[in-house]
Order: sequence, then C-alpha cells, then structure tokens
Amino acid sequence: MHDLLVEEIRRPEWGEEWVHARGAVIQRVFAHDIWHVAEVNEALTAAGLPLIDLWN
Repeated sequence: MHDLLVEEIRRPEWGEEWVHARGAVIQRVFAHDIWHVAEVNEALTAAGLPLIDLWN
C-alpha cells in the first residue's frame, strides 16, 4: 500500500513542474471536500437544519 501512496503523479498538460505523490493528492482532495462540508454545515446551521456528520 505504501508504494501506491508514494508513487509520483504527473500532469504534463498542467506543466512539467506538476509532480506530486499520490498520497499527497488524496490528502489534498480530502481536505478540499472537508472545506465544502464546513460551508454546507454553516448554511444548514443558519437554516436550523441538522448538520452533516462525516463520522456517520
């Protein structure tokens, strides 16, 4: 599993300098999704609705 996470991902169409480990890309996408869940939860709170719980 570790080998998959450290594998380099390249996107030449985004420039030669775009090179990241697969694990770093997964972590960044997850962090981005959490940001959006927080935004939605803010709107749900303002509307008096239940929040999204990522642990359930």
